[in-house]
Amino acid sequence: MNLKQAIAATLVYFDIFDYPLTMDEIARWLPSSISFTRGRLLKLTKELVQKRFLAQKEGFYFLPGRGEIVLKRRKNQEASGPKLKIAQKAARILIKMPGVLLVGLTGNLALGDAQVGDDIDFLIITQRDKIWTARFLTVLLLEILGRRRRPKSKRIKDKICLNLFLDEAYLHFGRNRQDLYTAHEVLQMRPLAGKGNIYQRFLKANVWAKDFLPNAFREKMEMHKQNLEIFPKKCRSEGNFIEKVLASLQLWYMKRRQTTEQVKKGQLFFHP
Repeated sequence: MNLKQAIAATLVYFDIFDYPLTMDEIARWLPSSISFTRGRLLKLTKELVQKRFLAQKEGFYFLPGRGEIVLKRRKNQEASGPKLKIAQKAARILIKMPGVLLVGLTGNLALGDAQVGDDIDFLIITQRDKIWTARFLTVLLLEILGRRRRPKSKRIKDKICLNLFLDEAYLHFGRNRQDLYTAHEVLQMRPLAGKGNIYQRFLKANVWAKDFLPNAFREKMEMHKQNLEIFPKKCRSEGNFIEKVLASLQLWYMKRRQTTEQVKKGQLFFHP
């Protein structure tokens, strides 16, 4: 894949999500390890626009005939502001729950591209052997706060969906999930609150994402954690009796309702 093809491939991927890109974003999300300068990238992108393989408007690049997604992105950026404040406030509360090591923002809101009626997706990383305890407490807390997105509920605006839990010992996504889409999810995730160096451990555990998105991976590893609030990591308490009880109760409750959810050791995937 040459640089022109990589530029086109990047915009084709984001077109699936109605998301035009700036020049900086094209550089970040190139699915290629080809070395380039900013000047060369800009030159080749402009050539693709001149040849009508791509189009440009208000500093955004997209596929021809898709100019309407620029306005859509601007509207979604505006709608994302209040949702981000809700997410940050919730993260500051959830990180204080026993067993929780990181609260990360995923989905469209992580890119600042949420629609007015969207919910808020969270990834939670927990202490080793505390995943079910952390899930029970975080779900209970969001219920009390009236912020939890309930399964099958149609009232989802600004509700928080805890759609992924990872035990700190199981941060690595297996081969069956190592694809371009998951690489984007890993690198688009925005950590809001964490303890210790858990966010860096998460990235290093999924270094395979570098094969798909080398520039984005490198940027994430190097970037300053401006939006991450660090809390001291507490010592892990011994004994798993409570964890086993809460795991049994939740698995029993889920058994009759489980559809596309995936439950495996150390990893819980919930997708309404």
